[in-house]
Amino acid sequence: MKGRTAGAISVVVVVAIIASGFVPYVVALKITQTPYTTVETTSVPYTGVQTYTQQSVTTESNQVYSLGSYTISCGNWYYDSANLQTGSDVEISFSAANPVYVYVFNSVQYASFSSSQSNTSPNEAEVDNQASGTTSFHVSQSDTYYLVIYVKPGLFGCLGYQPVGFYSASGTATTITSVPYTVTTTQTFYSTSSFTTTLTSTSTKTCTVGWLQAAISSC
Repeated sequence: MKGRTAGAISVVVVVAIIASGFVPYVVALKITQTPYTTVETTSVPYTGVQTYTQQSVTTESNQVYSLGSYTISCGNWYYDSANLQTGSDVEISFSAANPVYVYVFNSVQYASFSSSQSNTSPNEAEVDNQASGTTSFHVSQSDTYYLVIYVKPGLFGCLGYQPVGFYSASGTATTITSVPYTVTTTQTFYSTSSFTTTLTSTSTKTCTVGWLQAAISSC
């Protein structure tokens, strides 16, 4: 890329006085010098390295609860336990011949429940008086979690209650894990530099007239 800046200096030089016949004439030389600048731009390619982080996401599902058919008497419960890790999401399904109560307890909650069956709260999940259904919970802290199928006594205890035929229950824990990893790429970039040079443009004009003063003033 080039650019110019103009400015002029004019010099008039008398180079000859010649007689031709009886009429003298003058040759005048006009030299004009005009400075200007040029700007040169260069681009030099070079290799650049970029590094950024991405996430590798994996999903893992495992069966953590499995209860087969069983007959549960009034006031009793049927359970399974699983050691679950923080961040897992657990889905549970169950079915029975008659309505039952389904609870999920952590280790502290289960200890309270097993000492007194009236302590069913707090819990991690709950389904009340249903013959079949689903429930779910999120594991907020790594611990042992208990899936409890409970035949809860009524207002008059177990009077008139028959044992309940329980069919099955299952639970699946899903864990999503994100692992960061580094990606490095190379690209071509350009380093640009410029420099300015001042030059002079010279032009010459010759004028021929009859007299010295006229030559100088009119050239």
